[in-house]
Amino acid sequence: MCYCRIPGLEIKRSIEMTRGKSDQIDSFRISRYGEEKIKRLKPSKPLNINIIQLKKLLSYRKRLVRENAGLLNAIKERQHIFHSPKPDIIIRYQRKN
Repeated sequence: MCYCRIPGLEIKRSIEMTRGKSDQIDSFRISRYGEEKIKRLKPSKPLNINIIQLKKLLSYRKRLVRENAGLLNAIKERQHIFHSPKPDIIIRYQRKN
């Protein structure tokens, strides 16, 4: 099956601004874009396996960074709420992980 990868922003900029939005309307607009540009579009080749692996690793790293920031904020909030000179058991546990 032939397909063509195009940045979503390119399709969005080529379509006039409208209010209503749904999956059905979006799919219709994308198909209309393809019909209008069919002579210019070239079939895409599958991505390299290494590129796919790198994308997976980058998205996993991004998730870990976000989760770590959330845990650090939770520790700061807990320290701010409970003005204890010695960290409570929850803070000690969160710092270990």
